[in-house]
Amino acid sequence: MDNLKIIQWNIQEFKDKAKALRAVLLKDNIDIVLLQETLTRTERYTNIPGSQGFHCPIAQGGNRGISILVRNHINVTAITDLPNCGENVEIMGVNLTLRNLMLSIFNVYRRPREHDMDLYAILEIAVTPPTII
Repeated sequence: MDNLKIIQWNIQEFKDKAKALRAVLLKDNIDIVLLQETLTRTERYTNIPGSQGFHCPIAQGGNRGISILVRNHINVTAITDLPNCGENVEIMGVNLTLRNLMLSIFNVYRRPREHDMDLYAILEIAVTPPTII
């Protein structure tokens, strides 16, 4: 793999835009998608053919749901030891292995009207390069 194509999308409800997302992934040959505000519960995620999905569902009282989708041909594992970045801050991450390179990708979301976000905790996870936040 010579190029890695990554997109970020505040999708504002996954189920209504799943078809459009599939079309973008196929048309533009996207490898990784970071989604925010999926507004989806775990059992209701739509599988995107050819991709592995990692999801944090919507939760009562704040979380709006985030996801990371990675094409099947990429070796990927979920990062489970994540920092607490503040109340109503959602974070998830994956480690990718590309040839001899390990790459960590984090998806972080804070609702616009929330003010509490621990930037130090977020930057601490980027101590081992290369990392994309």
